[in-house]
Amino acid sequence: NPLSQGSEAYRRLRTNVDYSAPDSSRKMILITSAEPGEGKTVISLNLAIANAQLGRKTLFIDADMRRPASHQLMGIFREPGLVDWLFDENMRNHESLSTHVENLYLLPAGKAAPNPSELLGSRRMTELLAHLKVNFDTIIVDSPPLLSVSDALLIASSVDMVLQIVSCGETHWVALERAQEVLMDAGIVAAGFILNRFDSKR
Repeated sequence: NPLSQGSEAYRRLRTNVDYSAPDSSRKMILITSAEPGEGKTVISLNLAIANAQLGRKTLFIDADMRRPASHQLMGIFREPGLVDWLFDENMRNHESLSTHVENLYLLPAGKAAPNPSELLGSRRMTELLAHLKVNFDTIIVDSPPLLSVSDALLIASSVDMVLQIVSCGETHWVALERAQEVLMDAGIVAAGFILNRFDSKR
C-alpha cells in the first residue's frame, strides 16, 4: 500500500539517507544491528524497494550467510547467490537478479558456506563489490549483527555508509554501546541509526 504510514516511513528514510551527505556519493550502504531480531533484513529490503521506486537501479545483497532471509521474503531461491558469484565469474549475470519489483535486483546469500567470515573478508569480495558498484545506482547490503560475528566489520571498509538498526523497547543500551565500541575499534563510524518498532503511544 503506497499510501500507508509504513510506505511513507521508508520514503522518508530514503530521503534522510540521501540528504545526510549531499556532497558525497553514498552509493553502497551497509545495514546492520547490535543483535539478531531487530528487523534488519525487513528494513534493508524495504529501503532497497523505496530506492527502486524512485527509478534507481537498485541492488540488494544478502551478506548474512549464516541466517539469510531475503530470498524467503521475496519468494525466490537462495541459490545461486553471493557465495556462488564469489567463486564463478561466469555466473555474474546482472539480469538474472531482477525481481518482480521494477528496478530492484536481489543477490541472495547463495549456497551454505562453512567459512562466511573468510569469504566476506576476502579479496574476491572486495573486487565483487567494486564491480557491482559500477553497474548499479544504489546498493543495500544486509549484514549479520555486530555482536554475533565479525562479518559486518569485514564488509564495512568497502561501503560508503553504515547504518545501524535500533529496535525500540528491545535493543538494550549495553548492547548498543558495545556495538559502537566494536565499530570504533575497527575505525568505523555509523552514519546514523534507524529506530524500528517505534510506538508513539508508549
